[in-house]
Amino acid sequence: MEHECVAVEDDEAAVRVGGPEGWVRVWNRVVDESLYPLSAFCIEMGAGEMTARLHKVVLHNEGPDKFVAEVAESYEGWSGEKTWQSLSRDLTIKAVFKTWGYVDMTWALSPRSMFIDWRAEVTVRGIQAGEEMRRLAEDMGALLG
Repeated sequence: MEHECVAVEDDEAAVRVGGPEGWVRVWNRVVDESLYPLSAFCIEMGAGEMTARLHKVVLHNEGPDKFVAEVAESYEGWSGEKTWQSLSRDLTIKAVFKTWGYVDMTWALSPRSMFIDWRAEVTVRGIQAGEEMRRLAEDMGALLG
C-alpha cells in the first residue's frame, strides 16, 4: 500500500489529545481500494523535547477509533488495563482508569523492520472519562472510521 503523509499542519481532520507533558496526534487516513478493507494513517507523539512519528500504520477491521469508543463507553470505570494493538504491532494503546473518573492512555510506537529498531512511548494523563473521552472517540471515528 502506497502511503505518503501530508504535513500534519495541512490536515484539518487531524486529531490531537494531551498537553506539553504528553501528547498524541493522528492524521492522514488513506484507503487503498485495491486492498480494501485495509487503510493506513500517520501518528506523531511527544513529551518535553521528544517527538516520534510513524507513517503508514495499517488498519484492518478494529482500529484505535473503536478502542477509544469502547473506553469512552466504560466511563464508570474498570479494573486493570485495556489494550489495543495495530495489525503489524507497531502501535499499542493502553488505557487505565484512575480515581475521580480520569483515564491515562499510554501510546507506544515500535516499528517492525529488519533495519529499524526503536520504541517510543508517551502517556497522556488525566483524560476525563466521560465527555472528553467521548469527544476523542467521535473525532477519531470521524478520521479513521
